[in-house]
Amino acid sequence: MKITRRLLVSFHFLIVIITVFHLNAMINWQPVLNLMQVYSSLNSTNTGFGFFSPDIGDDYQLNLKVYKRKDTTGRVFILPGTNTETRLRYEGLLWGFAREKPDIMDLYARSWGVYCMNRDTAVNKVVVSIFSDQIPAMAAYKKGARVTEKLYYQSTLNAK
Repeated sequence: MKITRRLLVSFHFLIVIITVFHLNAMINWQPVLNLMQVYSSLNSTNTGFGFFSPDIGDDYQLNLKVYKRKDTTGRVFILPGTNTETRLRYEGLLWGFAREKPDIMDLYARSWGVYCMNRDTAVNKVVVSIFSDQIPAMAAYKKGARVTEKLYYQSTLNAK
């Protein structure tokens, strides 16, 4: 039993080293390459970041632009985020927002808009924009792709 366990651990370590350091180019026998490919995909050593690295999800940014009467340029409304706990709550709220249905997203947007209007009674229009930071996979990054910002959701709220 100890010998079998040592062989399996050695096999795993060998596959990890070969995959992470891209040494598989030196192996010319297709059955071994196929075995390595299957095994590497099962234990996530073929992600390009090293072994056991999870996928990186998109990040979301909230942008609130408020307008007063006869104002055409507007200004960015900054939510108070003085400590780490508050910033983490905002991020959690945005991640929850991104998983919701469109009608629930509209409720989120309305609540943010009403908050802005309650904080400054001269505001009569709020544009709520959510941007998604698109993070490329490692293969795309190596080809020149970089993190980009894409409009994920936008809604305009007008005071009556």
